[in-house]
Amino acid sequence: MLLLTLSYMCTNMVFYIFFSWFFIYLVDVRGFDALEGGFLASLPWIVGAVGATAGGEVCDRLCKRLGPRWGCRIPGIAGLLAVAVLLFFGAAAPNAYLAIALLSLCFAGTKFTGGAYWEGTTYVGGRYATAACGVLNTGGNFAGILATPMVPLLKDEFGWFVALASGSVFAVIGAVLWLFIRADRVILDVSDAR
Repeated sequence: MLLLTLSYMCTNMVFYIFFSWFFIYLVDVRGFDALEGGFLASLPWIVGAVGATAGGEVCDRLCKRLGPRWGCRIPGIAGLLAVAVLLFFGAAAPNAYLAIALLSLCFAGTKFTGGAYWEGTTYVGGRYATAACGVLNTGGNFAGILATPMVPLLKDEFGWFVALASGSVFAVIGAVLWLFIRADRVILDVSDAR
């Protein structure tokens, strides 16, 4: 459960970069006016809805076919590796519209992993799934406390490319953690061990 939570926190580091700073990035760095920037800032959320739906479907099918260990692990790792690559290249893209397309797909990658995290948590949590989901959600939201001030600090010190691309590092860490997550192991209560 702790590994799931740490990996989810890494995913949400990228989520909170978008949530807190994407509009400002579009206006300050890519030169869009507030109206066009606002419209373009909505695109990752629209593409993300598709990613979330696809990720849930893929995770469900893989869990039925391969079991929860690999059924959750494959979409978790695949989504996070896609996030790392798309975020890096989106931040580096010379064309603003190409950057928006790549960053929107990146955000969809974060949403694609959602099914794996929540389904994995219900498997691991077993009869304590509600409490386990609370732990996962707390870890995920803790990322907002870290990512929101981290971006302007990195931007001021190293520029916007590093501030955005830092999310790629967290995505890779989250993917590596999935290699150790065992969604097929249920949390046991002390009374269960008797």
